[in-house]
Amino acid sequence: LPVSPARTEAALDGSDVLLVTGGAKGITAECALAMAKDSGARLALLGRSDAATDPEISANLARIAEQGVTVRYARADVTDPAQVRAAVDSLTAELGGPVTAVLHGAGRNEPTALTGVNEDMVRRTLAPKVDGLRNVLDAVGGDGLKLLVALGSIIGRAGLRGEAHYSIANEWLDDLVTRYGTDHPDCRTLVLEWSVWSGVGMGERLSVVETLAREGVTAITPDQGLAMLRRLLDDPSVPSTVVISGRTEGIHTVERESPPLPLLRFVDRPLVRYHGVELVVETELNAGTDPYLADHLLDGNLLFPAVLGMEAMAQVTRALTGWTGAPTITDARFERPIVVPPGGSTTIRIAAVRTDDDAVDVVIQSEETAFAADHFRARLLRRDTGPAGGAPDQVGEGMPPVALDPAAELYGDVLFQGGRFQRLRGYRRAQARDVDVVVEALPQTDWFAAFLPGALVLGDPGVRDTLMHGNQVCVPDATLLPVRVDELHPAGDRLDRAGELRYCATERSRDGDTYVYDIALRDADGSVIERWTGLHLRAVRKRDGRGPWAPALLGPYLERTIGDLTGIRAAVVVEPDDPGDDTGD
Repeated sequence: LPVSPARTEAALDGSDVLLVTGGAKGITAECALAMAKDSGARLALLGRSDAATDPEISANLARIAEQGVTVRYARADVTDPAQVRAAVDSLTAELGGPVTAVLHGAGRNEPTALTGVNEDMVRRTLAPKVDGLRNVLDAVGGDGLKLLVALGSIIGRAGLRGEAHYSIANEWLDDLVTRYGTDHPDCRTLVLEWSVWSGVGMGERLSVVETLAREGVTAITPDQGLAMLRRLLDDPSVPSTVVISGRTEGIHTVERESPPLPLLRFVDRPLVRYHGVELVVETELNAGTDPYLADHLLDGNLLFPAVLGMEAMAQVTRALTGWTGAPTITDARFERPIVVPPGGSTTIRIAAVRTDDDAVDVVIQSEETAFAADHFRARLLRRDTGPAGGAPDQVGEGMPPVALDPAAELYGDVLFQGGRFQRLRGYRRAQARDVDVVVEALPQTDWFAAFLPGALVLGDPGVRDTLMHGNQVCVPDATLLPVRVDELHPAGDRLDRAGELRYCATERSRDGDTYVYDIALRDADGSVIERWTGLHLRAVRKRDGRGPWAPALLGPYLERTIGDLTGIRAAVVVEPDDPGDDTGD
């Protein structure tokens, strides 16, 4: 189902009486409280136990009342028609109105190997689930009922060893509710086929939560379960039967859509896959499969570049969702470097989960930290609009270029990036807080080994990396490394055409050693094709400032140093002396 409903409609309101079977215990009690609290409906609870002698029931009844819900409890066995009818009459008299909605949570589960299942056991298992619901529906009548919700189990669809009889009971429950909905079109019916919950419910009572977890079945937390209950109740378009589960890796009888994965470099070895919901993949990085690593050598370590990390996130997002085009990247954080030892390899794990219909959260982990820490993380959004125009703007065409040769005066000294990332072609402005730079797109660059897929989702990583390291001239006495990007609208396939581009960056703020820039990348026509809002760069590997200095770099250094020492914001420009001038000026 979509993460969010197309439209919402309240299933209940303050005029309703919700009859709940299964007593004031477990998952049923939590669902009943949520439904009543959200709608203002009155609760009529039905159970076999005596509330006066059952501490769990009495505690839950008190908790429900403390939440401002009008609640009454009656003792009855749902398998006994007479007891059910008497309890319903008593409850409706106390609550002052007829039952208009039913939440059926009564059930019985005694796990038994198939060889030990007999007719009596099957009948005992069917009795509360199926016969009990029939008795309740007979007692309340069908004319005034507007909502029927039954708590089923994924076991009814998937089966489980030791649960053959319970599986049948849940399948028959679904059949009964579906038929009731067909016969009573004015009553909305909903069967919730839950997987196991943690902390509450039958799974906890039978002590199977940890066993299932070891087999790859992750439990639903109470908060998750109630959030899903609310989402389904509020959406009138959902089908009458819905399966709700965490991961079900250990249950191989549940069929899911699984289209072929796209051929992309970082969509390598899938570990967990629920198409449209969650995808976890692993891939091994080394200088042979990923030759760009040799061009990202810092202090003897091969660093996995942030721009390739964002590309990896985008590739896994495409495989998960099927989105076309380049997604917008928000709140990207590069919290720990991913290091590949020279001559060795590092395995990374990329995990993506759908958090909204147009949003995916992605993290990249590394075997360096035993996949226990997030090295990179971001949220990727599907948006139909491209990057906005506007500032930062280019300098006028009449301005002369800055006397700075990136190949000779930046790369290899100030900048550590190697060949594939060396895209700076010249500066039109190089100041302490603003740059205007000519960069070159080279879409035919071999980023990956020839036997690996070469397609890119976000476009040329060399250009994108230049938008970060090109700002180095603003802080020429340190190495700037990315730590965060607030929002990035990537150019995508608009970088597939070779040629010169212009990017402008303006410093928005500074906090100690962290500098924040806004960036616009323009094509030859002056149109903005990529925009960064809030690129956070951190200064590391600081130098002492003694030089030697390229004149164009000395100006920004002096401007910042004067500001740091005096608190004065002064503009400083350094121009080389004309060797032909012998006046001494």
